[in-house]
Amino acid sequence: MIVCVLLRRNDLNNEAHLVAKPAMPKPVHRSVRIIRTITCVCWAALFLATHLPVEKAMEQVPASDKQLHFAAYGLLGCLLAFWNVGEAIHRDRRVRLHRSAKRVAGIVGVLCAYGAIDELLQIPVGRSAEWLDWLADAGGAIVGATVGEFLRTRFVRSAIDEPDSER
Repeated sequence: MIVCVLLRRNDLNNEAHLVAKPAMPKPVHRSVRIIRTITCVCWAALFLATHLPVEKAMEQVPASDKQLHFAAYGLLGCLLAFWNVGEAIHRDRRVRLHRSAKRVAGIVGVLCAYGAIDELLQIPVGRSAEWLDWLADAGGAIVGATVGEFLRTRFVRSAIDEPDSER
């Protein structure tokens, strides 16, 4: 088994000592890599889709523009909630409500800022920037991050409650 060695400082007497900690299990590490790859691919696809000129094919999509914004940012918010799920399992950390609220607020803040910048960057490619699109982005981010954090909490709790031999 691979062991990570961490240097920790004892604050009481300013001594530094080494602490051995087992490495993250391979299935968890692989899952984290897959989640992060999917998140990056989705974010890149979202950026490309919003910066290409509107074509007639996009106008024939059965969903409205606002529904597409809401769904895209909801998916991105949900995926971002799972970004550090491996570390939470590895550290055997119980999920606390205040940490979950801070994580959701951080994800929503990042996605709202990105949505505003994204709307403004659409102007040079001949698309319009609309406040309602940004509101749909923000709504999707809020719902997606909240749902993602709820699912992440359940996933972490179930993974921590399992014996180490099953991970």
